[in-house]
Amino acid sequence: MDLAFSLNFAGNTFSGFPVLKLYDDKNGNGAVDDPEELVSDFADPLFSTKTAEFSGEKLMFIRMDLACAFTGTLFVQAGPSLGMMELKVIKK
Repeated sequence: MDLAFSLNFAGNTFSGFPVLKLYDDKNGNGAVDDPEELVSDFADPLFSTKTAEFSGEKLMFIRMDLACAFTGTLFVQAGPSLGMMELKVIKK
């Protein structure tokens, strides 16, 4: 199935530093290989891919910078379905 990922930075309170990064686990090792597997960040927030042919799964990673307060949203579209997750770091 086709998947479309989008990182929305509209609620961010930072100066442009890439606080959210999306990675595609291309080699299936369960670890982030930076920068080889980086597929989406502040400069390019959109990424399209497909699920595995028989299992229907797709392993992705999100790295968040916890040093500054921000709010962002990850949107994932699979066919006609859309899911979203708010990602937030709060300064205390």
